[in-house]
Amino acid sequence: MTVKEVLNYIENAPVNFVARSSKEPKSILSAAKTRAVRSNNQELAKQLWCYEQALSVQDQYITSFFMIKNHEFYKAWCGLEQVEIGAQSLKRHYSDKDGRFHISLIQKLTLQWQSLYP
Repeated sequence: MTVKEVLNYIENAPVNFVARSSKEPKSILSAAKTRAVRSNNQELAKQLWCYEQALSVQDQYITSFFMIKNHEFYKAWCGLEQVEIGAQSLKRHYSDKDGRFHISLIQKLTLQWQSLYP
């Protein structure tokens, strides 16, 4: 899997929502980021960190969603809190205005779920 394929994977979160394993994409991004840091390419390293963070936010949201479906409400609420924190952290460094990684949608849905369990 290449970084480009990982980006495709992140962009297609609604399609791979159920059958999703992000272990390989995370490892690809981490290795690429390490190479970028070693070669002193801070801009690329930052971009790769943003991709890692987007993937992490998506994964945490999906996990929280399935916890809600399994009636694990407190765990889901804690997970949604992590989604909110991760999305805010990402927002400081990356703008997902075009919805490429669905972060704005995830933030909106997270707030809606959180409003049910304040």
